[in-house]
Amino acid sequence: MATPPCVEHSFALCGPVLRGDMDGQAWPNAHDMTVRATLPDAEAFQFGDFVLRPAIRSLEKANKAVPIGARAFDILLAFIRTSNELVTVAELKEAVWKDLHVEDVVIRVHISNLRKILGDGFIKNVAGRGYCLSAEVTAVAGKTANPEIFYREKLRRPPQFPLRLIGRETTIEQVYDKLSSKRFISIVGPGGVGKTTIALVAGQRLNTTFDEAVCFVDFSPLADPALVTSTIASSLGLAVSTSDPQIGLLKFLREKKLLIVLDNCEHLLEGIAPIVEAIFSNAPSVHILATSREPLRARGEHVLRVGPLRVPSDTPSLTVEQVAAYPAVQLFLERASAAEGIGELNEENAPVVAEICRKLDGLPLAIELAAARCDVYTLAALNDALDDRVRMLWSGRRTAPDRHQTLDALIDWSFTLLDETERSILTAISVFQGPFRLRAAETVAGALSTGLSEFRESFQKLVSNSLISAELSGDEPRYRLLDATRAYATVKLDQSDFKVAMKRRHLTCLLDAANRAEAGWGAQSAQSWLESFGILINDLRATIRWAFSSDDEIRSGIRLVAASSALWFRLSLTSEYRKHLLTALSALDEQQEDMPNERMHLNIALGFATWHTSGDPKVMSSYFTEAASLAEKLQDKPNRRLALWGLWRAMSIAGDESNALRIAEQHAKLIDPAAEEGEHLTNLRMRALSLHWIGRQNEAITFAREIAKRQSNLDSESSALLLDPRVACEALISRLYWLKGEPEQALRMAESCFELATRKQHVLSMCYSLVVGLCPIYFWTGDYEKARLYTDKLLNITSSYGYPHWANFATHYLRMLAHLTGEGSRESHFMESDAHHNPFIDELMVTVSSDFITLDVVERLQSGPDRWCSPELLRIQATVTPDAEVKEKLLEQSLALAQAQGALSWELRTATTLATHLAERGQRKRGRDLLLKTYAQFTEGFETRDLSAANSILQSLQA
Repeated sequence: MATPPCVEHSFALCGPVLRGDMDGQAWPNAHDMTVRATLPDAEAFQFGDFVLRPAIRSLEKANKAVPIGARAFDILLAFIRTSNELVTVAELKEAVWKDLHVEDVVIRVHISNLRKILGDGFIKNVAGRGYCLSAEVTAVAGKTANPEIFYREKLRRPPQFPLRLIGRETTIEQVYDKLSSKRFISIVGPGGVGKTTIALVAGQRLNTTFDEAVCFVDFSPLADPALVTSTIASSLGLAVSTSDPQIGLLKFLREKKLLIVLDNCEHLLEGIAPIVEAIFSNAPSVHILATSREPLRARGEHVLRVGPLRVPSDTPSLTVEQVAAYPAVQLFLERASAAEGIGELNEENAPVVAEICRKLDGLPLAIELAAARCDVYTLAALNDALDDRVRMLWSGRRTAPDRHQTLDALIDWSFTLLDETERSILTAISVFQGPFRLRAAETVAGALSTGLSEFRESFQKLVSNSLISAELSGDEPRYRLLDATRAYATVKLDQSDFKVAMKRRHLTCLLDAANRAEAGWGAQSAQSWLESFGILINDLRATIRWAFSSDDEIRSGIRLVAASSALWFRLSLTSEYRKHLLTALSALDEQQEDMPNERMHLNIALGFATWHTSGDPKVMSSYFTEAASLAEKLQDKPNRRLALWGLWRAMSIAGDESNALRIAEQHAKLIDPAAEEGEHLTNLRMRALSLHWIGRQNEAITFAREIAKRQSNLDSESSALLLDPRVACEALISRLYWLKGEPEQALRMAESCFELATRKQHVLSMCYSLVVGLCPIYFWTGDYEKARLYTDKLLNITSSYGYPHWANFATHYLRMLAHLTGEGSRESHFMESDAHHNPFIDELMVTVSSDFITLDVVERLQSGPDRWCSPELLRIQATVTPDAEVKEKLLEQSLALAQAQGALSWELRTATTLATHLAERGQRKRGRDLLLKTYAQFTEGFETRDLSAANSILQSLQA
């Protein structure tokens, strides 16, 4: 136990140390919780007894955190990265201060402080040249949970189709060279030429170069250019909760090194070109590889044109070896061999193969489709059939480019060679806009065959004939139609008499998948869930668009929108989903549809979408109130609880904690604590937090104790809409630690809480842990360097992942820092004009500095019930009151209220101010005794701002 620095001799006068209303029970210790304050698998550097963890900016010695300022940390990191090599003063300035001008004396001061932290012998001065670290540095391997690193795990990866390029090695080398030097390459060529395959092979081979940071964006299913930016953002794992996601996207990419592959751009050029230009200009380490039938015509673009494979000339004198050397022939032979329809190339068949490749213009896709038919055609028959088919298609489509005519002809010819069941199945599965699984295809098109066995046999023939592509990685194969094939089959579907039936089956299939996605979130890892269900988003878009275009299908469309919330929220497409929700709700109102269950789900989803975007509590309350009422009528207890949780959150955001507590108590009545322990814990957190906000800290502690005791018995898994429960609990506990007078314990818990949220890669929980716990506590302790560090993290996360409600906190925290450190105003990187201003921000700012007092806060103090910060607000009110008697009375009220709340930290501030006031009025001993009684209750944190100030007052009063 630490001892207060100036009053060691006074403990005998103080009696037993008071710890508030603890009832003799042990308060949960941060090191007793499941989460630890360190990351054992974090990337780190060891030197001597010290361990430096760059990702979480921590320094440890003997497994204990060592306090270190932000500048000192950056200097030490610069030394670590050069090990025993000299670091000049100029290099230190560049590494630590970037473009800011600093004098050499500033560096000497920081070096001196760093030497005090590390001890003698670690930093050597090389006179007139610079400094170096005199210690052996060992890198400790392991992935870190830093949010700036885990983005790799959220990237949408390229599909893992079996890829073997023939005749394209030179093209691949050109892609490497151009991407390295130019950064932005468009592979341009006609359909069927193999652009996507080239891009996928390039992406696979460059995976190591970009440290596995390769993101694949397939635009082929997308019809709306306005969704281009949000599609890119979602593929990167970012939240899209604003109408203009470009700001967050560019912020996220600005300092990232990654490769973005944009596939099938030709039909969305007006939407793609502007955002690609912006990425190219603002993210210097991001490389872009696009495929398109025509150039994007964007600034920075370098076009790499890809033509057909080389084919043999029409020269009779060519030998077999010469014919075999042509890439088009090699591809044909490989695919024909797979179909078991041709043997070795010889003098008899070489001229025929050469002629087939010439007729197909060397187009890889056309060659594959034709070669797949060698199982039923001889080479000569195939050559004759192609001659007739291509000539017929050309005569009917004179306006199309020749090579496009060839491809269309081959697809049409392949289609006519299918039997009726195969044609019907291929036509039906064109409803899928992206990858799909076999069971989904069976659900949609199974009725078009006589049974499951026939369906699977027909489906396999379509795969064998290259009309369906198979991705065989993972536990279950995924399939997709190539763009040209889907376009052809879609036309056939529009002409069929079973179009509506297939569309309806597809919608039913998506409804089932959406329900499984909701149920599967807690049972699967985040990555596994995304792999299973993330592929559905383009099908959802297309099906919702189709359903709302027909009066007959609107009810089904409403059901699909209502059921798919988990998919939209987990894919971070909040803003787009909100538009669909409003459309569905409007359709319900206009048609006067009686769909109470769907209306309830729509209102719940809209409430959460509003929270994630504007955060406006009035709008949130309207949605959640209606949802709760509907759930009560439907006797749907789980969704009534969810709606009440949302209503509780809205009341809390509005600062109406009395009503929030009332709602939490309603929520408690819907829970059987013995049978529903997870829900019970959620309710305990609701009540504990509301009690905390209204200043009933001792009651909040009672709930927090129970939460801490029960929490370790349950798995901590967040739903698609709510916070991670353990993070929510520990953020609250960290605040209670500080209020109860344990600032060091508070910081350990707050750091641990943020690290937990980061390891779980749960962005909303990361924001919450920073806003509620870590940033405020560093402000209160007076460590503004750490407050800036974590405020910057909050700003980076919120602007990158698109959470304007939480970005609003970061903006105000930066303004606070600018004022407190005398740096003047600092412009935020991310502002959202429609973000609701939270009363909590005003209260927090006032508790950090009385300079931030506002009329709204004063009126709330005078007119409303007590708040968590009421003792501090009374103290501030006293400091600006000129009447000495009134001032003393206000301070005594503040002191009494702080003691009643169990808020030792507020009590210390008030006792310090009151002691100074009493001394000024000639009552030095009374003031000193009063302050000493409070000060002596502390056992830690004596270097924090408030305790240091109290110590100085005690010393002055002792003189």
